[in-house]
Amino acid sequence: MTPRIIHVLPLSDYRLSVTFDDGKEIIYDVSKDFDRPGYSALRDDPGLFQRVQLDESRSAVFWNEALYLPSDAICERGEIVATAEDRRNRFIAEPDDFVFDDLVVNGKVVKQQDTAE
Repeated sequence: MTPRIIHVLPLSDYRLSVTFDDGKEIIYDVSKDFDRPGYSALRDDPGLFQRVQLDESRSAVFWNEALYLPSDAICERGEIVATAEDRRNRFIAEPDDFVFDDLVVNGKVVKQQDTAE
């Protein structure tokens, strides 16, 4: 099954952060493709790399009609930086991890909470 991309973000040094529908997050170094036909344009044309887009099928990212990168190539040659479980664990906290003493809105305390037991 072709992995579906849900988000792509251009990073520095011609790297892409790509998130898939199975929860994997992969960093793909596009500079390793500069020797492939046409890919040097991403380096030579200022701003082109930053204009990366996700195709309608969510199975590739592209810059123009000639420059595209299929999701399976990203998965095979990219570096996994997070799995679905890693991403879930980023947002799981124990109840005692958070203690709110004051309600702050736009940098101002608008209500102090009674924290005495």
